[in-house]
Amino acid sequence: MSDYTQKLIDKFTKQYGLSRRNDFWALRRSGKETWIIKHRAIEIAAAHEGITWELEVLNFSPDVVVKCTAKHGDRVVQSFGECSPKNNKNNFPYAMAEKRAVDRCVLKLLNAHAYLYSDQASDEFSEPEPEPEPKPEQTTQDKWEDLAKPLPMLVPNTEDWYEALNYLRKGTQSDIPQRIKNLEKGRTITKEVEQLLYKSF
Repeated sequence: MSDYTQKLIDKFTKQYGLSRRNDFWALRRSGKETWIIKHRAIEIAAAHEGITWELEVLNFSPDVVVKCTAKHGDRVVQSFGECSPKNNKNNFPYAMAEKRAVDRCVLKLLNAHAYLYSDQASDEFSEPEPEPEPKPEQTTQDKWEDLAKPLPMLVPNTEDWYEALNYLRKGTQSDIPQRIKNLEKGRTITKEVEQLLYKSF
């Protein structure tokens, strides 16, 4: 990211109340980085700055072209939004062409054109799917809790399996078999339970 792009994003987040995490993202292709901003975020920035615009449809479906003339104080800029089956996958070509034209004008007036790109400028600029959060590693306590759940059904005669499990938890890998034998003297431990116990270590 260039220093100027960084300054733009900092300005947009502080001055317009945008979110660095939710309103911007980097598109990386062929070793290059392009920073994308949401159309909704551009609209918010335009409202803060009092930017106004007028639209004119120059060409109709299937190759829609919309001209935007936008004004910010004494500055006036014009740009075009194009939408055709070649560069758009949705069913609203006029709305898409309008968004592209307006976004280009607003970014020009905010001196961000060619540094930030609207997510509506190309289908390739769509927001990426969020990466799934990694599942937290199961703790020893969780393992024993899971282990305890089927025990009452496997061994209905056992009065207090948590007591037995706590006894086993205090053992090491090597002395678990002996602790199981100690429990067998006072309680019935089935083969299924014994296998569950070994799997937990």
